[in-house]
Amino acid sequence: MADGFAGLGRAIGERAGYGFVGDAGHEGNNHERNRHESGRYTAVNLPSVGREGLAYTGYLRLSLEYRNRETVVGGSYASGAFKISRPLKADLSGQKLLYLMNPGGGYVDGDRYRMEVALGAGAELALTTQSATKVYRTPKGRVCSDTDIRLADGALLELLPDPVIAYEDAVYFQQTTIRMEAGACLILADAWTPGWSPSGRSFRYRRIDSLTELYVGEELQLVDRLCLRPDGEMAEIGELEGYTHYGSLLVVHQKGTQEAVDELYEGLRNAVPAEGIRFGLTSLALPGFILRIMARSTEDLQRLTAICHDEVRKRWLGKPPLRIRK
Repeated sequence: MADGFAGLGRAIGERAGYGFVGDAGHEGNNHERNRHESGRYTAVNLPSVGREGLAYTGYLRLSLEYRNRETVVGGSYASGAFKISRPLKADLSGQKLLYLMNPGGGYVDGDRYRMEVALGAGAELALTTQSATKVYRTPKGRVCSDTDIRLADGALLELLPDPVIAYEDAVYFQQTTIRMEAGACLILADAWTPGWSPSGRSFRYRRIDSLTELYVGEELQLVDRLCLRPDGEMAEIGELEGYTHYGSLLVVHQKGTQEAVDELYEGLRNAVPAEGIRFGLTSLALPGFILRIMARSTEDLQRLTAICHDEVRKRWLGKPPLRIRK
């Protein structure tokens, strides 16, 4: 295992709350998969919206398909505080780029958000946000965000949101569920930063809680949880140890063998400065890895994430770096 934390990851997992699960059973999908095939593509359809979307502060339902040598939007629905851009070309391969927008400016107490994304066979999408997600004070409750992702064989999803900024007294819960077929590819980024507070202290939010579950076929392959409940400056062993920013990049791809992950780690190690940032690269039980980063600035966090992302696109996808304008 290539792990730059040298054991620190286990301590964080025990105290901050994330870890891995290999093979495990589950009770099945609450929404039955509906699929149909044509000569050109396989579509993975999401359940109908009905009145469910009306219960959320922001709701997005999006499906993409591969037709005539390019990815097209098969269906989209956005309500409340969520808006979606028109599809743009991410590169010359036919991959599409979409921006998720929230004109409200930030998340406030009691907000609930849900996003459902489905990619048919061969569809390729890069989905990002227009700007950082700001979570403001939640004195009486919390903010909740749920994301449901379904990827058919040969699909590629790069979900690359801007950082979540948690301000003083903020409580934020995030749950991401991915259901993918063995031939699909997933690149999923996350980043967490402390927001400004009147006292000038960094860790004034009350709680950040993020849970990611990944299924391949019907098998639960990965459970990853991050739970940050600051009590002071988060400087102890097993916490953030003097760092203020945390990020991760989850990559699942058939080319993600142990040898390939080791080669990627060596390249990243040579690109990281001697001070100001620490990272670890951990292989999964399935082909792929998780990159974990601790830094003292958003710029350092995003720089290392971008270097790793560019290398994955070049080595494993045969694509040029993805350059997103914001």
